[in-house]
Parts: sequence; C-alpha cells; structure tokens
Amino acid sequence: MGGDGALLATKNKKVHISVVPNTPVIDPTGAGDSFAGGFLGYVAVHGMNNIVHAVKHGTAIASYTVSNFGVDNLSKIKNDDFKEKLSLITVKDF
Repeated sequence: MGGDGALLATKNKKVHISVVPNTPVIDPTGAGDSFAGGFLGYVAVHGMNNIVHAVKHGTAIASYTVSNFGVDNLSKIKNDDFKEKLSLITVKDF
C-alpha cells in the first residue's frame, strides 16, 4: 500500500500496519526493496512465527530509505532509533 502502510492478509485475519509516522519522504526509490530486505531479514532470524513483526521490520527499514537519497540513512541505523521507529508503527484489525 506504499505510503498508506501495508495490508497483511492471512488465512485467519487481515491487519493494517501503518507507516512510521512523520517520516519525511525525500526519495521513495528503493523503498520496496528495503521493505523486502527488512522483512526477509527478520524471517531469516526469527522464522515465520510472527509475520506482523516481520512486516513492521520491513516498514521501519523502508522509512530510512525514503527519508534520504540512496542508502545514506541505511548505513547510519542505530539500534535505539530503530526500536523507536518500531514502537511508532500501529497494527489494527482490518
């Protein structure tokens, strides 16, 4: 859903996962790739047991990409900032 967040549909439920609020969009190029990398990175480490968290990780990583040009912000991610971004993402039943 791009700038409107993500819709996660499983066999049993549908949820809307928001974007990171108040993220300035400078350049959306690569946002989908970054989302996929964050999502798959989470799955590689934690498995498919919590798919919502995987989507939240992808969303948080994509927020770094869109808020600057190229990969500049991706190379500067700090753990505390990343955790803060995760806490700002909302999940609501659809």
